[in-house]
Amino acid sequence: MKFKALTIQDHKIATYHSEGNGETFVFIHANSIGAASFYKQMMSEEGKKYKFISIDMPGHGASDFSLQAREIYTINSIAKLMADTINELDIEKCILVGHSLGSHVALRMIDKSNKIKGLILANMSPIKNYSNLSDSYIVDDVFNIFFKPILNEYDSSKLAQVFVKNDDLADISFVDNIKNTDPNFRFVLGESFKYDKTNDFDLIDKINIPTAIIFGEKDRIINLDTLKSSGIEEKLWRNKIQIISDTGHSPMWENPRMFNYILGEFSKDL
Repeated sequence: MKFKALTIQDHKIATYHSEGNGETFVFIHANSIGAASFYKQMMSEEGKKYKFISIDMPGHGASDFSLQAREIYTINSIAKLMADTINELDIEKCILVGHSLGSHVALRMIDKSNKIKGLILANMSPIKNYSNLSDSYIVDDVFNIFFKPILNEYDSSKLAQVFVKNDDLADISFVDNIKNTDPNFRFVLGESFKYDKTNDFDLIDKINIPTAIIFGEKDRIINLDTLKSSGIEEKLWRNKIQIISDTGHSPMWENPRMFNYILGEFSKDL
């Protein structure tokens, strides 16, 4: 795996590149866990075949903590910054893969880069009203840690646990990534939702490239029945949500083999 830092909008943005030279996939990670959450893709056999590129959002991993937190740590600003990053990469076209928050970011990147030819959204539920997340996510005290600035050891461990199925312990790397995330990121992001008028379903309706959703069967913060009842499946690749059994909110980590297989199948159909 190779590392390259780019300067985008006066921020150092960290990018990681697998060894492969085939179809290009670009990964956008979830809140607080960084590009390292796609480590198993980067180091896999598929990573030797495909060109996998994982990007640290600002405030995460090896990317800069923003000195303009209130301007940068919103979904719209992150989407613009991530799209500008893709536009600077030495690639022609890519399949964009978002995970959780990264999926909401990815939806807003589509009209900001002409390099995106396919979209995969992992473990996300489209949001109609960002000031009321409970319509799309199971909001409880643990979920609210996603928007808490300073985390103690207990908070970090509980948040890491959200990313895996109920009977699994989160990998220690998830805990470390959470601890190392800019505390301003979570707080400013949560505050920005109060003023975010975006409707994800409107964005999905406007997408004119193939789109897939991957879902971990035992996700503890998304209700699959609610997601299916939204009617979204008719707009998706193969007209259904791609469910990976016995995984939680991070199927790319919990079952990388199946996750990578779906990436390959999606690529074949483009």
